[in-house]
Amino acid sequence: MVPAISLLMSPENYEGIIDCAKDNGIDHFEIVCDKYCPENLNVVSAQSLFNGINIDCNSFFWSQKTADKYADLLIERINNYYNDFNCKNFVFGSPKFRNIVFDAEYQNALYFFRKVCDNIPSDAILALENNPPEYGTNFATNFRECLGNIMIVSRKNFRINFDIGGFIKSKGAIDELTKDNIYWINHVHVSRFNLLPISELSESEIKKYKEIVSHLLENGYEKSISLEVNIKDNLSKELLSKEVQTFKEIIQ
Repeated sequence: MVPAISLLMSPENYEGIIDCAKDNGIDHFEIVCDKYCPENLNVVSAQSLFNGINIDCNSFFWSQKTADKYADLLIERINNYYNDFNCKNFVFGSPKFRNIVFDAEYQNALYFFRKVCDNIPSDAILALENNPPEYGTNFATNFRECLGNIMIVSRKNFRINFDIGGFIKSKGAIDELTKDNIYWINHVHVSRFNLLPISELSESEIKKYKEIVSHLLENGYEKSISLEVNIKDNLSKELLSKEVQTFKEIIQ
């Protein structure tokens, strides 16, 4: 696997984060759209795809008009980041804006994903993230639902961003992660619910994370995996180092 760090924290902390990562042998990063990005980073993934874009609807899928509008905005952003940063994984989270109430909205969702995938480079991956309902969504709330939607949309560049914290929160079972299903995972987040520090996990919780990562490895996963944490206050070098060390322990 390719270990990476997600640059979710404030840009003024980037230098310390990047230095800490490199001190620990990590030289790949996941970036946040519409945030300052240092030059010459090895970018393996981008998230917060609609960051900085005014969203004036309750759901991207409310109507075909809204699906078209936000698909076009996403296509433009993905193409820009693909060209500017050679980024090839784009995490589709946005849980608050992907709710579905009526059957027609589900058809709009399928239309949205197909349109995006058909209008970005074939090796640019739109990766649907398993976000549990506690994040305010009722669409693709667990790994099984993500996989089902991947199959229905039926585009080679529509895959899964596997969030381990979300998998645990939704009580996912490790036997869901068959070799055939893991094939559809394009990026992994090592995270906790609400992006809390993973260094505060108990020994039994860390064991669970390690079991999931080991299972992914044993079944052929060898793509990128990133530490996803958002420490908003009191980000010290010591805390950051603890986060990276815990991440390394989990993925070894």
